[in-house]
Amino acid sequence: MIVLIFFCGVSCFPKRTRQYCNSEIMNSTNDSLPRPGASSFPVPLSVTLFSLGTIVTIENCIVMIACIRNLKLRKNIHHNLVLALSIGDLFLGVGALCTGFRLTIPVLSGVLPLCIGNVFLQVTGVAMSHFQTFYISFNRFLVITESRLNTMMFDGYRKYIVYAISWTTVMSFNASIMAPLVSSKKRVCNVKTVYGNNYDIFRPTFLSFNAVLLTLTIVFYVLTLWGIRHRYRKTAPKSTVTVESSQDQSSSNYTSSGSQIEKIKARRFLNSMKLVSIIIIALMVFSGPIVFINLSQERSHIIIIMTLCAATVNSLINPIIYGLQIEDLKNEIKKMFKCK
Repeated sequence: MIVLIFFCGVSCFPKRTRQYCNSEIMNSTNDSLPRPGASSFPVPLSVTLFSLGTIVTIENCIVMIACIRNLKLRKNIHHNLVLALSIGDLFLGVGALCTGFRLTIPVLSGVLPLCIGNVFLQVTGVAMSHFQTFYISFNRFLVITESRLNTMMFDGYRKYIVYAISWTTVMSFNASIMAPLVSSKKRVCNVKTVYGNNYDIFRPTFLSFNAVLLTLTIVFYVLTLWGIRHRYRKTAPKSTVTVESSQDQSSSNYTSSGSQIEKIKARRFLNSMKLVSIIIIALMVFSGPIVFINLSQERSHIIIIMTLCAATVNSLINPIIYGLQIEDLKNEIKKMFKCK
């Protein structure tokens, strides 16, 4: 019945209008058509994406299981934010895995339902990962500034409300603007095919949203580093004054104690600088391309997949950057694999 109504409605259009609509549909989908004599998609690139997606999926599943097993990890705000980051990276990992598998097999490369699911997971995963990275940097900034906003946002069950609002907004908006074009079995489905006529809405929205999150993440990490440096300089003279004012006891013992404290503080400051530098470089090198590639109007599907590979690499190193700094998480993972 729906098909009959559709054809009756189309038959009522003027001839020129029907020709214009047909030409627009053909023009909007021609970018997805493979060139004659060329393979549907480069196999090495699709296999690389599949391999990266598999590793990211396994890695973040391990982090999630470890955090779920350990109540102490979930109660700590910073550790809980890292757990939520692994969920976003898991979305991206599963999306990359499925996309790589679909593009490796030519028969599946044009299956629209699979393509829609893959794109939804990828776009949602990228946005969720950037959201959680921003929350981690913002939390570090609130901690170093001793702001009450940290407790208001992330204490107790409030952090789960923040997660739910953020993730629901991303998923709902992503699903609402999807307008898949009619696809044939010979066509390689891509992002333009999934968003259809709403692609011009998706492109600037995706660009501005993720660009703002990445920029704010870097800004808050820099401010956090400045706060650590300021606190280090502020507390350094105090230990010196304490040492100089204690003349009634052994001055050599106080001098050595004061120097050890200074060395520990200096080491922590340098470690913080290294960690923040690694995080910022990783964000710019691996997450930047998939965001700023949207600045160009004409893009190859291959280039988009290459930037997706880079974003997947960022999701691969996220557990290494954040997880290795958490001693309880490392110990829990060792217990899972029965390592001493």
